[in-house]
Amino acid sequence: MDTSQIDQDRKRREREFHNRRFSEDTREAASRFYSVLGASHSYYRELARGLSRGKRVLEYGCGPGAVTPMLAREAALVAAIDISDVAVAEARRQTSSMAGGASAAYCVMDAERLGFAARSFDVVCGRAILHHLDVERSLEEVSRVLREDGVAIFYEPLGHNPAINLYRRLTPAMRTEDEHPLLRRDFESARRRFARVEIRFFGLFSLFAVPFRGLPFFGGLVRALDAVDRAALRLPGLRWWAWTCVFVLSDPLPGA
Repeated sequence: MDTSQIDQDRKRREREFHNRRFSEDTREAASRFYSVLGASHSYYRELARGLSRGKRVLEYGCGPGAVTPMLAREAALVAAIDISDVAVAEARRQTSSMAGGASAAYCVMDAERLGFAARSFDVVCGRAILHHLDVERSLEEVSRVLREDGVAIFYEPLGHNPAINLYRRLTPAMRTEDEHPLLRRDFESARRRFARVEIRFFGLFSLFAVPFRGLPFFGGLVRALDAVDRAALRLPGLRWWAWTCVFVLSDPLPGA
């Protein structure tokens, strides 16, 4: 089987999985773990909103719970793409129901072959998208569509924590066979295309709050463990054991 056929099969699996997931909410069982990631989600959303004011923005892999409706209030122009037509339809519905006349252009599109001209956007943002893709090819496309002073913001899972990786192996139905949480080498790929790569890590000690979800003190416990994470994840020996990260890529390198 040639490489192009392998790529097509991978993308077909991703599209079918996410159409099913977004139609049936198949990841509800994981919500107890995601409940401790509020700080990382808030950080990503506020960063994306702040960098998008008055800019031309692409949400890369918007999913159905896109940040596009929020960005549409801030940005000069917003486009959003996803390989899942179910996701795009739901994201479009969310935006159309907003008050205030906010609008965005939604497209079903292959993130590794963007149908946009070079230097089309000031900002590209994406949440939990790169680990479903060929990272090298995706970053090449992101760099291509960004303007010279543009920035990309991503929220992604990391793949170095043995305990988290064990959980992933024990729950194969919750993910596709092709996903690959990011590793250090993926950030080296980013550095070959962007002069500046800034990473903030989340979700290590905060995971110990998961068993207490639903109890009155859960929120306070998460906030306390988030504070521990902020200190601990500055340490080079611990940071790559985090569950997730938010990173900003800027200064696209010419010819990269």
